[in-house]
Amino acid sequence: MARTPKPIDWDEVDLLIEAGCQQQEIAAIFRIHRDNFHDRIVEKHGKCFTEYASHIRCAGLANIRKVQYDKALEGSVQMLTLLGEEWLGQGKKVDDIPSKDEQVHSENAEMPEKHKLRTELEAKDKIIAELQAKVDNLSQTRQELYGSDAQI
Repeated sequence: MARTPKPIDWDEVDLLIEAGCQQQEIAAIFRIHRDNFHDRIVEKHGKCFTEYASHIRCAGLANIRKVQYDKALEGSVQMLTLLGEEWLGQGKKVDDIPSKDEQVHSENAEMPEKHKLRTELEAKDKIIAELQAKVDNLSQTRQELYGSDAQI
């Protein structure tokens, strides 16, 4: 003999769907296995949960949007700011971020200066190497003249 199905408050199910709850969450609220809940939805509405819930979930989103809109019109600065950023693109300005062309142009403008500095650095490295070679040569000559006890 089959067990008597647990009661489901379908108005509550619709409210939970509007609130964004998933099938598994709603099934858990009614202490019903997800698969059994799915079968009960198909039995009651003739469609799967996803299909049934899609238009109800949209109603929930529309309700939130309407309340936000009402709050903004009532003068809520935070809500006006949020909707301005989201709907009207009044957030951070894209103009504040340099375009790729501007970045390349800026880097190209710096190239002659960087090249000049690199050339100067290479010339100084060459002078240092030459001086080090002279010091090494002097050390060797001093050793030859005064023996191994000679120090620079």
